Amino acid sequence: MTELEEKVKNLPLKPGVYLFKDSTGKVIYVGKAKCLRDRVSSYLDKSQLLPKVAAMMDHACDLDFIVTYSAHEALVLENNLIKEYQPHYNIKLRDDKEYSFIFVSKEPFPRLGRTRRTDNPNFHYFGPYTRSESLTTNIRTIRQFFPVRTCKLELPEKKCRPCLDYHIGLCLAPCANLANQEEYQSMVADLLLLLSGKYKKLEETLHKKMAEASTSLRFEEAARLRESIKNLSSIVSRQRVISAEPSDRDAFAVFNNENRACVEYMKVRGGRLILDMQMFAGSEDEATPSEFLGAVMQQVYGSQDNIDLPSEILVNVKPEGEKELFEFINQGRELLKQIKIVQPKRGDKVQLLKMAETNAKHHLSEHMRRETLTLGKNAIIQLQEALELKKTPFLIEGYDIANIQGKGAVGSQVSFRDGRPNKKGYRIYKIKTKDTPDDYAMMRETLERRKTHWDDEEFAQKPDLLLIDGGMGQLNVALDVFKGIDVEIASLAKEEELVMRKGMEPIRLPETSPALRLLQQIRDESHRFAGKHFRTQHKKLSGLD
Repeated sequence: MTELEEKVKNLPLKPGVYLFKDSTGKVIYVGKAKCLRDRVSSYLDKSQLLPKVAAMMDHACDLDFIVTYSAHEALVLENNLIKEYQPHYNIKLRDDKEYSFIFVSKEPFPRLGRTRRTDNPNFHYFGPYTRSESLTTNIRTIRQFFPVRTCKLELPEKKCRPCLDYHIGLCLAPCANLANQEEYQSMVADLLLLLSGKYKKLEETLHKKMAEASTSLRFEEAARLRESIKNLSSIVSRQRVISAEPSDRDAFAVFNNENRACVEYMKVRGGRLILDMQMFAGSEDEATPSEFLGAVMQQVYGSQDNIDLPSEILVNVKPEGEKELFEFINQGRELLKQIKIVQPKRGDKVQLLKMAETNAKHHLSEHMRRETLTLGKNAIIQLQEALELKKTPFLIEGYDIANIQGKGAVGSQVSFRDGRPNKKGYRIYKIKTKDTPDDYAMMRETLERRKTHWDDEEFAQKPDLLLIDGGMGQLNVALDVFKGIDVEIASLAKEEELVMRKGMEPIRLPETSPALRLLQQIRDESHRFAGKHFRTQHKKLSGLD
């Protein structure tokens, strides 16, 4: 029995968090469990594990654990430890942006600010927000009718002079003892209603305060409150109405495609959509939709602050760890006020989920497009270095021949721009000069016919690289055809996957090299395109027979 197995055998039968470490002591995975021994023991039978988990256990050399009082306490601790250690084998949630949050501190004179962290129990957090510029504008707008301080002074302390924010109406200057603590706290309570999306309740509160101020002849305060109500109406009018009833709901929809996944999170308050965001998982995570959704919801609800929770949470699949998540969200809540996690079957709740799923589908498609574009650009830069090309091969043409005993032969030309197929540059050449097997002669004819159109307007942008399917023989044919023309040429041998270049030893790129994968993709696409048209040609010839 190994030392790791011995540790697992002696784990307590209690809830907690476990941490697998590699030979260097680095944390490679963090998990939670209702029963530590039972959960961690399941990792020891590698025959029952997913490939990614089995790979993790090949690297796991040590184990730490932390016992907690409850499963939902383990959920919070797991979330915090994942953020701290960023373990390699935990699901990596990706987004297209860095998200920011608005915070309101819990001090005697609370302050307002922005942050990317959500781990301070002395803050209320609101968000996340996707656009940094709009968040800055939002905070400034908020302070125009809720003049809350943003400074880091510890109040109350020795009186100091008010800063510029006081003089331009963005702060009540509690630092200079110019703000009554009770009134300041009342204003912050209204601010929390605004940030929570409880507009109707806030509007009622502001109208009541305005009436009281007017009755008490505090006309300046009444005017400020009237302006706040006006600004509130402007904010609410810009938000999309999702439901006729003033519902508070969160909706999560998972959409999968080609080993990629996206979770769309929609936050509805008072029947209005106040936030939508997306998180993405890659193929290397090997996560089920349930696992991925559980990880996202854990991140969304994993902070200590529960001020901005909905009345119900809608999901299109059951999240992993649903019971622990439910217990955590509802800790301290009365039974009748508990937040339910539901999969609706009909009505406007289903419509909201369908809208979230549609958005998840579109966002995933766009995310994959950008990801492919980025990978393609990285690959062509690596390709330039590996093949010692004079310039970056932004435009590459690939060539292949398809025939059976020389009959119905076709030559294919495919085009890749920025590492992606460029269908406008695809061409097929029906071989005319040979009807007996001779790949070299057929390749020569294909390239000669391409050369005759080298200066045509439709080929205004010249290729940076020609890739020939084959070995040194095919490469020499291409070099002879394009002698005197300024274009780089390479060939890719089918079996050895060796790259051939004039005056260079054959190049063997690493199997994981993005440059090799791009060359293989171009070679395979030219082969597919040639094969498709050859089969059509062959059918026609067979029909004539």
